[in-house]
Amino acid sequence: MLPVLDSPQQFYTSAWLQEGAAWEKQYQERLQHTLSRMNHHIHPVVNAETGERRPLKSCTTPSKPKDCRGGFPLSNELTDESLFICPCVGHRFQLATSGPRSMLGCVLPRRTSAWLNAGPAAWSVSCADNGDI
Repeated sequence: MLPVLDSPQQFYTSAWLQEGAAWEKQYQERLQHTLSRMNHHIHPVVNAETGERRPLKSCTTPSKPKDCRGGFPLSNELTDESLFICPCVGHRFQLATSGPRSMLGCVLPRRTSAWLNAGPAAWSVSCADNGDI
C-alpha cells in the first residue's frame, strides 16, 4: 500500500525521490562506464607528427585495405542533437538519400566526437554493449 502524503513538500523529501535519484546516479555511472569502453572506435596512430591513423585489419575490406568499413572517423555526422533525416538534413551531412543505403527516415544520433560509435543508451546500460546488432 502506498503512503499518503499530506503536502507536496513531503513528496520532494520522500524516500521515493531519494530512491529515484540513487537509481539515476547508478544508471549514468553504468552508461559512462560502458560508453567509454565500448563505443570508442579505435584506429591506431601510425605517424605522431601528422596524426595519421590506420584502420585495424578487422575494420577494412580486401577491396579497400586503407579505408574503414564503418566510415570512421565520422566527421560529417557531428551534431549536438539527434536529427530526423529528411532530404535536406541528408544533403547537409553528406548521407545517402537514395538507393539501398539511403538514410531517409532514420535518426542521426547526437555525436560530439568523430570516433564515437553512437548507440541507444538504454541498450548500452542494460547489455553493456554498443548496440551494433
